[in-house]
Amino acid sequence: MSLDEQTIDLSQIAADGWYDQLVDSSPALARLATALGDGLLALSLVAGFRIESAVTERTTEALQELRWHKSQELSPTLASLTEELRVSRDQDPATTPAQVNFRGPIATLRTEVLASLVGEAESAVSAEDVSRSPETLRAFIGARSALLAPLFGLGLRTLRLSAEGDARVVVAHDNIEEVVPLKQLRRFLRQRVVEVLQQSAGRSQVAIELAQADLAQIALDEGRPQEVVARLISWIAPLSVYHRSPEGQALDPSVRARLARALGALAQAYGQLGRLDEQHETLRLSLQYALDGEAAGPLFLALGHTFLSQARFGEAIGPFRRARTLKVDEALVLPPLARALHGAGRSVAALACVRSLSTRTAEDDALLQTLHDALGEPASALDAHMARQH
Repeated sequence: MSLDEQTIDLSQIAADGWYDQLVDSSPALARLATALGDGLLALSLVAGFRIESAVTERTTEALQELRWHKSQELSPTLASLTEELRVSRDQDPATTPAQVNFRGPIATLRTEVLASLVGEAESAVSAEDVSRSPETLRAFIGARSALLAPLFGLGLRTLRLSAEGDARVVVAHDNIEEVVPLKQLRRFLRQRVVEVLQQSAGRSQVAIELAQADLAQIALDEGRPQEVVARLISWIAPLSVYHRSPEGQALDPSVRARLARALGALAQAYGQLGRLDEQHETLRLSLQYALDGEAAGPLFLALGHTFLSQARFGEAIGPFRRARTLKVDEALVLPPLARALHGAGRSVAALACVRSLSTRTAEDDALLQTLHDALGEPASALDAHMARQH
């Protein structure tokens, strides 16, 4: 451990054994666990869904339809969750303003739970604002992460914050302790959620249903990035392997382009949720499918923007130049390429990019002035040279 690293005890937000305690304390929940399965019930509780009633088939007693509501505020502790469940039994959900009501088959509940848990944004609390209060710690770690961890055999022990703001968590499992980055912990929990819900649906293998790509694009266009993640997150693992297989290499170009665009939509959703590492990795995978096809140009442009947004200027230059060679509109690619070049200390090349635009916006003119101010006399010399060329 570094001497300038801050260590914070997480025992005050730990929720070890919360699900077993809750089910053991409620005969109704115990019966529901038998009917739904522990996995779906536990994850629905973590997501904030409270099941009110169930309709069963008379002869087989199989569940056909459920009624449930979603609490607007997630119960952060076992005590508040228990109290919320008790109160919800005594109130009419239709008259409770903090609830949104649903009804439908188990598959609908499963989809809603998946969207809620794997489509969550990164923590809104910055490392600089973390204190030792349970409320702040829970907001930083994630109330859902604190409840999910014990479901998968993980105990949260301590939080380690570096002077640079990097967050790592000491996690106990299988009689050992391991230090993992907080982002890695969250990603592990999300993947386990996907696996459990797939198993509860009776699917041992993931099917790539291309119709989901169209629905995901609609959700993205309508501003629902959580739904995009829910629809497409299960594609990542199989597609990461498939593109290297003989079948993957022999894919029809139109199917390749469709898969690449779907992964691009997933990457865009990750970006809107602030999950930049996953956005970057998903764009890389999308380009494995796009190759030099029709979908490649916009994806290289998007990859360049992910680097640019993280001030990784040198790494952004290559994707932007690749997008340009793939005939992406100059108005879309040259200004960000110029910003990347300028950030990498290559302001003369950046100025040439902006000057080569056939038309410029007010934002482009502002960038041009910034470059002139940074370069001084070399900018005037370049302007004179380009004027002679024309």
